Amino acid sequence: MMLEVRLASILNILHENGSVKIKDLAKQFDVSIVTVRRDLDELAADGLVTKVYGGAVMPQRYRAGCLQILDASASSHRREKELIGAAAAALVQEGETILLDIGETVLEVAKNIRNYQSITILTPSVPVLTEMSSTNLPIYSLGGCMRNREMAFYGSLALYALNQFCVDKAFIGCGGCTIPHGITDYSSDSAELHTAVAQRAKQSILVTDSSKFGRDAFAVIGPIDCVDMVITDSGISAEYAEAIRSIGVDLKIVDVK
Repeated sequence: MMLEVRLASILNILHENGSVKIKDLAKQFDVSIVTVRRDLDELAADGLVTKVYGGAVMPQRYRAGCLQILDASASSHRREKELIGAAAAALVQEGETILLDIGETVLEVAKNIRNYQSITILTPSVPVLTEMSSTNLPIYSLGGCMRNREMAFYGSLALYALNQFCVDKAFIGCGGCTIPHGITDYSSDSAELHTAVAQRAKQSILVTDSSKFGRDAFAVIGPIDCVDMVITDSGISAEYAEAIRSIGVDLKIVDVK
């Protein structure tokens, strides 16, 4: 796992739980105790965590710093996300029930299906709800507990609501994707929802820019073949393109010039 991804994951855990233990992080990331201590030293040097015996805590006043790091890549690869969103939206057919999960690339899908006339939208994403609110399409929020940082609904209520619908196509995002560990995300709650979404739909489609391949995030969504299709950009390596196709997952690559 890359250093910056590991640091972001540590901050996410701290944001959720308020504290972490060095031994737990070492086991979770499959790294040494020494490596975790260095990670915490780096975060402490930036004033984002306070080291304590055996671990670290995140003071309330530093949580904004966590959000800045976790959201640092939000505006990156903008062109790639726009093209992927347009390509994904072109797969949608009138009359279908579409589930739009969380994430910036998924939001780009939403922007490209606003002019459809007879599709039904399900989503746990507040930005997607906002984007679609000015249309005449039927839109259903999955509800649940809203986590303000992600502007999305999670938890048992969201999962229960999801199970009340039949979904034709689901578009999901991710934090990372590797051959050994599959598709991952930065939050265990979001990973749980991604997993449920992928299982619920007749066709599940991962939409993600090529920078996510070759890096692991915090929590596992599932193996690569837990989705039916991957849509990404031409920055994907030949190794990952071949790996995806070899396990029977459709791969659509949009050319970024």
